[in-house]
Amino acid sequence: MGDVVAKEVAEEEYSRFADTWDLDTDVSEMDDADRMGYEAHHRRLVRAIRNGTLRVDDEGMLDLDLQWTQNGTTLHFTPPDGAASMEWDRFKAEQQIRKMNSLLAGMTKEPPQIFATMDGRDLKYCQSVAMLFLGS
Repeated sequence: MGDVVAKEVAEEEYSRFADTWDLDTDVSEMDDADRMGYEAHHRRLVRAIRNGTLRVDDEGMLDLDLQWTQNGTTLHFTPPDGAASMEWDRFKAEQQIRKMNSLLAGMTKEPPQIFATMDGRDLKYCQSVAMLFLGS
């Protein structure tokens, strides 16, 4: 899929999302591992904005059009609330995937099963949104 949004505009939209969600974007304050992780998630989301599959709405929330799973379905992301964070605690430390799916469910108000069956190409965008929030 080609670019439908200019890189500069995509970066501005990402910044608007990051500001709304109160994300830590100051890479000068991050250690190397955190900086590399942040930059990878940032690049992935900017690329999705550029190709039109990810949009920042008027309130700074995210809409992701799934491309490989239930093509045509759009997920609406909002910052997780306290209930979503409490769901995270239901799982054991080694159940990282279930914890992530639970968090994504709380961010999208979708059942966790949608993420368990999601194509990995769509899932990586969802996980980047969650990891950026957790890293802040």
